[in-house]
Amino acid sequence: MKKVNKTVAVLLSVLMTFSFVGCSGLGDVETKFNEALDAVESWVDGLLGNESEEEPPEEEEEEPEEKEIGKYLQTKATSAGRVTLDKESDCPADFVLEVSGDEPIKILQLTDTQMIDETQVRKGNGAVSTRYADHDNCIYDIVRQTVEATDPDLILITGDYVYGDYDDNGSLFREQTDFFDSLGIYWAPIYGNHDNDSDSEYAVWIDEDYPDWYARKQCQYFEQAEYCLFRTRAQISGYSNFSIAIEQGGEIVRSIVMFDTHGSLQTTQEITPAQMSWYKDTVKAINDYAGKTVKQFIGIHVPMHVFKVALQEKYGELGYNDSPTNFTIPENADGDCGALINQGMSGHDKDLSQFNVFKEKGADAILAGHIHKVNTIVLYQGVRLVMGTKSSRYDKYNEEQLGGTIFTVTGEEYTVEHYYYTEATAE
Repeated sequence: MKKVNKTVAVLLSVLMTFSFVGCSGLGDVETKFNEALDAVESWVDGLLGNESEEEPPEEEEEEPEEKEIGKYLQTKATSAGRVTLDKESDCPADFVLEVSGDEPIKILQLTDTQMIDETQVRKGNGAVSTRYADHDNCIYDIVRQTVEATDPDLILITGDYVYGDYDDNGSLFREQTDFFDSLGIYWAPIYGNHDNDSDSEYAVWIDEDYPDWYARKQCQYFEQAEYCLFRTRAQISGYSNFSIAIEQGGEIVRSIVMFDTHGSLQTTQEITPAQMSWYKDTVKAINDYAGKTVKQFIGIHVPMHVFKVALQEKYGELGYNDSPTNFTIPENADGDCGALINQGMSGHDKDLSQFNVFKEKGADAILAGHIHKVNTIVLYQGVRLVMGTKSSRYDKYNEEQLGGTIFTVTGEEYTVEHYYYTEATAE
């Protein structure tokens, strides 16, 4: 009805307008007609209560909210060589590394650096060798040469970073962390069964800057280091549980999940059900983001029982046995290699249930340390079980088995081999 009334009113206004301008020139007629018509339409709209037909103003586009960067990421360098740390990625991994170019990605495993301060002998532990005071000879020369020779994009340290019983004031922990940070390469450490034994409750020599040196302080020092990839997750058991996603060519090509296998302060050496639940959630989230099953490396300190099972099944008839033994894996089609030097294998997950979950979820390598004179690499049920080469002369070691283990990743595939340190000779 309103529309009809408006139409009638507008027609009347047209007739009235022509009557008013009938004696004017044609040019004036058009102008005055348009003006009158606009005025009458506006008057009729008001009379009939019609809403204005003006277009609503364009809404301003809202600026996207900046992603909140976790505290553990805030102090980190944004790049190292050809690797960039994407602090604002939507990928749910704790750390997302973007590797430029299409060259293979190189990941170096170091393990059991296990520094000891011969001056910090806790009551009951007894004296240790004075040669440990030469840090270059015991660790830094070995690591420098290994890093220079392998040129890694990322370094993983699979536990026993320091021998906590001989570092109650934390000086070695801080010194070694500063050393690794000085390399200018992203590095990701986890704890072993000795690191968190460092405890000022037993200390005689206390650093006044760190009067309460214990696991929490170790975590804080890792998290504030510029190139150290480490996130504290004590709520799920242990301190060093975190994930890394590696992106190249615009897609996630590999993830790495690092676990705390406990053992310090007489705790059981294991991966707990809470950690496995976190692992499943983490892998699912990364896979959902990537739109595919992303292959994984699993980083642990204490090896799993499957490491022994694999050796028994594949090499039991060729000389391997359960007791401490000297055994070198013979050349074979699977690419297995390495040796046991007067040490046996032991591990957790006796029923292999956790190993089976890792395998089911896409893990194709498990990296471990802990047993200093064992650096076997065995392919078992599609998963490489890698005992990393020891990276220092602290505690037990074999002079012929010092260095690191290098993984070369191309797409979803990878190769792995040990790098052995060679003593520099004077010219």
